[in-house]
Amino acid sequence: MLVYLLIQHFNTVQCKKGKKEYREDLIMFFKKRNSASNKKSRAVNTMAAFVLSGAMIVSAVSLSGCGRAPVTLNAKTFILEQGNSMPENASIYVKGTSEELAKCVVNTSSVDYNTVGTYTAEIVHPKKTLKIEVKVVDTTAPSVELYASEFSIAPGQPLQLTDVLKSVSDNASVTVGFADDITKADADKQLSDSVTYSEAGAYNSEICAKDAYGNMTVVPIVIMVVNDSEAPVLSGVNSTVYATVGNPVDITANVTATDNIDGDVTSRITADTSAVDFNTEGTYAASISVRDGSGNEARADVTVVVQNASASLNSGSTVTIGSDFDAYSSEYVPFGFGSEVDENNRPTGLQWYINRFGKYTTDFIQPESNYVYLTMDEGYEYGLTEGILDTLKEKNVKAVFFITLPYAKENPDLVQRMIDEGHVVGNHSVTHPAAGLSTLSVEQQINEVKEVNDYVLEHFGYQMYLFRFPTGAFSEQSLAIVQSQGYRSVFWSFAYRDWVVDDQPDVDTSLQNALNKVHGGAIYLLHAESTTNAAMLADFIDGVRAKGYEFGYYSKVD
Repeated sequence: MLVYLLIQHFNTVQCKKGKKEYREDLIMFFKKRNSASNKKSRAVNTMAAFVLSGAMIVSAVSLSGCGRAPVTLNAKTFILEQGNSMPENASIYVKGTSEELAKCVVNTSSVDYNTVGTYTAEIVHPKKTLKIEVKVVDTTAPSVELYASEFSIAPGQPLQLTDVLKSVSDNASVTVGFADDITKADADKQLSDSVTYSEAGAYNSEICAKDAYGNMTVVPIVIMVVNDSEAPVLSGVNSTVYATVGNPVDITANVTATDNIDGDVTSRITADTSAVDFNTEGTYAASISVRDGSGNEARADVTVVVQNASASLNSGSTVTIGSDFDAYSSEYVPFGFGSEVDENNRPTGLQWYINRFGKYTTDFIQPESNYVYLTMDEGYEYGLTEGILDTLKEKNVKAVFFITLPYAKENPDLVQRMIDEGHVVGNHSVTHPAAGLSTLSVEQQINEVKEVNDYVLEHFGYQMYLFRFPTGAFSEQSLAIVQSQGYRSVFWSFAYRDWVVDDQPDVDTSLQNALNKVHGGAIYLLHAESTTNAAMLADFIDGVRAKGYEFGYYSKVD
């Protein structure tokens, strides 16, 4: 009973004191009892000692559960790589029961993940907040990219760091330069911006990049010192480059350079267009140059012609209404120019047509320039024209839409949009005769041209001035009739089988074919009812421009 009472008494105060103070109080209690009854027997004293020991043991067990923290730190310091964020899982930082861990919130608001330094984070529990030291460190070495792994220079010629280093990146400031046999042990070794060797031979060197925190990247290179007097070779240079007023062009487009020692040195090509005024029509001198590692230079002069993008149209007709059309040959002339091209990719088979029929204000191809001309034939509408117009608007390209009379009547909104957005609406006849316009009588041919002209003028207030022969077939008489109506006949220098609605060619193949055949002054014929053309149009426009060409437009000349 005494033991029980003692335990109950001291347990009421044990959590307010430490184990040491509690043990001292218990001993003092029994000393006082013994001094008050010195004459008691040894048995009583023995019993008291027993009671004291039991009380202390039981109380110690009870004390061990008093004041325990709900969670405790796993470690006082947390190491974090720069740029990374701290996990939100509290169990990474503290330990405790799953119930207590679920109550914890990780507060990292004072930690700057992107700046090296020491910060404080908090693990917030409803009963206690623990603080963690967070060290944000940078142990990541710089990223280094070189132009090549081997470089060539002449004896005594410095190899500059700028000739070798393409890029370097790191979260911290970086020191970069040439080094020899550098290690972390001599990371403070001085780096140089260039190296020079006086004698021919192969030399091993290194490009070293060190950041502000001692991280280092070392990239080995080989430096070939040779007696080189041979200049690089420039390829693909256009001696004459055409530009649109207000639109500068890259005269190095598609130009490459190789060197007998350095190999491919295209990346070193530079252009000098300082004398070219791209905002003013005129002819200007420019140049392209490249140097190899030994300082040998190749240079090519380029003439830059800045001109208006409008196609040149002749207004002086030699045939007028009322002429004796029987005086002109009605012999059927099919249109086809074969696959042969000249050194500038221009179809050579067109020259025969130009020589015989060019006098009838007729375009088979435009004069050589960096312009190409986009034309669309619109015999029928299959729901694709609106998307085509959207693409042309997005790419800022003007086209010629050759329409038939039924098309104009059935699609007035589309025709009006063509006009409103600055495209040319051309005449493609009334009935689009499959055998060719020249198979009709003179009167019928005149009506095929005139009826479309009059309808469009009456309903849209638009005067047409370009004509395209259905199927491309014609005769000298047909050309004369079209010219007499005030029209210019426009043929083409590129076309392909795209008009069969139910048998459309592969998009990628067609796109590559169209780009491979691009040439200066090209007149492209595409059919607007082709899903292939609609799908590839945007990429086609981008591809033509990537080859250094721009799209011109036809404008009426009064």
